Amino acid sequence: RLQESIDRQYGAEMKRREVKAKELKQKYYASALPQKMAVEEIEGSVQRIYTEAIRQKDEKHQRLESKFTFKRKDVVKLDQEVMKVSAERLSKPKKTAYTDDEINKIYGF
Repeated sequence: RLQESIDRQYGAEMKRREVKAKELKQKYYASALPQKMAVEEIEGSVQRIYTEAIRQKDEKHQRLESKFTFKRKDVVKLDQEVMKVSAERLSKPKKTAYTDDEINKIYGF
């Protein structure tokens, strides 16, 4: 008897769901005959999709290139005198031995 009640309730629920599904299908998916597109329309659609995809790819490439490409500073030509002074300073070895007076002068004693 319990099994009969379960079967009856289950059957009623399944019928209710089936009716609801048919109503929703009719409401949102109205039966319309499929339309055939002309060859020119298909070619135009494909060309438009292809052109749009290429444009998006180029935009993304430009954005990433501007984001990750190293932007170097403009080259500034130094004056010859400045270069000579710098070369002379760099060509001489640094002083490695200091006297006590020089150390006291450096550290302010």
